[in-house]
Amino acid sequence: MWSNGLHLNSGYREPISAGGSHGGNPRSHLYHRDYDVDFYQSHVPRLSRPVKRKIGSPPLAHSIKPPLPPIQLKSRGTPVLPVFVPCDKDLLLPKFFPQNVMRAMEPTVAIRDLDLKKIAELREMSEGDVHFQNVSDKELRDWICENSELVEHKDIRYEYNFLSQQLIIKCMPTPMHDSLQYFFTQTVFGIFVEKVGLLKAQELVTTGAGTSFTRFEGDRCGSTEKLPDAFVQLEGSRFPVVVCESGFAEKLEDLKTDAKLWLLHTGGQTKIVIVTFFTETHTTSETDPTTRQTILERPQKIRQEL
Repeated sequence: MWSNGLHLNSGYREPISAGGSHGGNPRSHLYHRDYDVDFYQSHVPRLSRPVKRKIGSPPLAHSIKPPLPPIQLKSRGTPVLPVFVPCDKDLLLPKFFPQNVMRAMEPTVAIRDLDLKKIAELREMSEGDVHFQNVSDKELRDWICENSELVEHKDIRYEYNFLSQQLIIKCMPTPMHDSLQYFFTQTVFGIFVEKVGLLKAQELVTTGAGTSFTRFEGDRCGSTEKLPDAFVQLEGSRFPVVVCESGFAEKLEDLKTDAKLWLLHTGGQTKIVIVTFFTETHTTSETDPTTRQTILERPQKIRQEL
């Protein structure tokens, strides 16, 4: 009996094409019930049968493999990153190098304990203005808050330079400073009067001394305050156009730092800085050995060094 090409009473099964080109390998046909055992076994791997454990025998021991050690990568050394070290402006060495540890750790003469009596004692010892090195902005603000009556004292002035972190306590001016102030207020202003007349000179320029100037460019904390020994200021400008800084007991390097502050941090308003540096030597008179004479050397030429 036949039905749709299948003979129901015989063991023969007509193949059904599973793909491929005409006349291909007859093994690439699917059969309804039967399949080619050789073809199947050649493509499917043989699996081993599990071993049955006998009744009463202990279970087989499983070997545990230890984990592999981590891979050790070869290092070429720890990279060295550049670190900014603050330097001392005088010695040009980092502050915490062994050669400069003692100087960096020195206290700032405890400015928080500074009072009027202490200033008078230090002024007698230093024979001039009192200088404090390495004073930070915070230390200065704390000192001002704790000594407001001292800051407002009529006989005491102070100035601070954020570039050098130096605090200078200025007491009563010396005769040398008085003569310098007199020269600027009389001679320099007199020259302007001769050129443009008195009324015009009073409108154009102001000569003076003892005036505080603040708000220098680059001073983010606003702690810098300078009191030039003499100055000439144009009308409407914030900073003087001509500044005179004199040093009687002050170091020449400090005067140079002050000159740089005026020339580089005033927005170009300060055009000229006159630095006068005096050296005092004491000698005895030939006629009277008990009489001491003071000889002031000529100011050094430092204009080319700035």
